[in-house]
Amino acid sequence: MKGMSSVVLIIVNAYKTAPGAMLCPFVKVIHHIHNVLLSPVVTCGLPEIPKYGKIIHHKKSKDNTTAFGDSVTYECLPPQALFGNEIGFCTANGNWTKAPECRFVTCPVPPGIENGFISFAVKREHSYKEKVKYGCKVDYILDGPVEIECQKTGQWSTMPVCRGKVDIERGRIFYNGQKIWIENLKPNKILHSEVVAVYCKNKEKACGYPVTSQCINGILRIPQCYE
Repeated sequence: MKGMSSVVLIIVNAYKTAPGAMLCPFVKVIHHIHNVLLSPVVTCGLPEIPKYGKIIHHKKSKDNTTAFGDSVTYECLPPQALFGNEIGFCTANGNWTKAPECRFVTCPVPPGIENGFISFAVKREHSYKEKVKYGCKVDYILDGPVEIECQKTGQWSTMPVCRGKVDIERGRIFYNGQKIWIENLKPNKILHSEVVAVYCKNKEKACGYPVTSQCINGILRIPQCYE
């Protein structure tokens, strides 16, 4: 208690000597300090480890005890998925917050895509976080992610689609930074999302001017001014 007496004496002297300070009842100050110094430190045991999971401590524990405010991160062992709070805390009542659960999650056989294929995948159910890759047949281009992933909901992430090319038959165009005749375009196709410019005729000025159009899923809309 010698240490507590020293603290009380310092605080009392501070109240006495602080210029312009309003004096407080010393008995109340001493009583408050006494309660603070004698209050027990809140501790928790070690947090519960979820089945099929593990815990990462943010602070090293001593003697298998943790202090109020300590925190941990929960992780699940593959292919389990975590359901609940990823972060846990030692609370003021001496207990840890509720631990999450690790559950086994599967996704159905990945679906095929029109004019495309699945790369290096066996037709089976897949576990959480597993991925499969897609590709497209000749003359088609992949629009969307190359890979899809099995999510904790048991569903696959967003699927890609295969977009077609469009054939160009006649005229002069501006494509990939060059003005060329269509018969010189090899192969005579453009890819999905590519932009070309066709030349429309200005009859008053007897000259041509470029008008752009974009290939969307095998369709290239020709401007009305093009003849």
